[in-house]
Amino acid sequence: MKITNTSPTVKEAGVKYISTAQLLQIVLHLSDRTREALETFRDTDKLRNATDAELLSLPGIGPAKLKAIRAFVELLERQLLPEKLDTQIHDPNDAASQIRTLIRQTNTEREVLVALFFDTRNRIITKEIISIGNKNMSIVNPGEIYGRAVRHDAAALILGHNHPTGDPSPSTEDIAVTRTMVDAGQLLGIDFLDHIIIGKGDNYVSLREKQLGFEMASR
Repeated sequence: MKITNTSPTVKEAGVKYISTAQLLQIVLHLSDRTREALETFRDTDKLRNATDAELLSLPGIGPAKLKAIRAFVELLERQLLPEKLDTQIHDPNDAASQIRTLIRQTNTEREVLVALFFDTRNRIITKEIISIGNKNMSIVNPGEIYGRAVRHDAAALILGHNHPTGDPSPSTEDIAVTRTMVDAGQLLGIDFLDHIIIGKGDNYVSLREKQLGFEMASR
């Protein structure tokens, strides 16, 4: 028995119904072999979260094609931005996914500090890169972060940053920042929901889950 590709062609299904990999094949003139490899990512979120090394390991993908794929995904994300910003966060894993995506947009090996701002129904109003630090740390200014929350009329926020080492274990500084953010949020009436540290791959740590820096808030 010979197994053949049964994916619908553009003519058969129409552009709306073909996969992201098939769209990339058309736009970037990719080979069937490259398109089949890209099918493992399935959607734009998985493509955005893929590392440069992962994409460069695929057949037919070099530096030029990598840049083109990144630009293509960015274009799609911007078209979908209003819909995506209506996303409701249900748990730390949802928040970590949003934070990870935002950090990877910077394409840097430095520590990146980001924030997600929410309405009263825990839907994302906006998400922003707050600062980009050095290899070891980013700058946290609680006044600036809560100032942005007030400007966005946000009811709550989540802070997130990455550890370039790949180990998401919270440092004493991370815990101290969390305590400061919790205290400031209580004074301002803005809920500080979590502080999430992104590590290598899908690893992350939620300081809320571990009750690090949130001890007083839980009493």
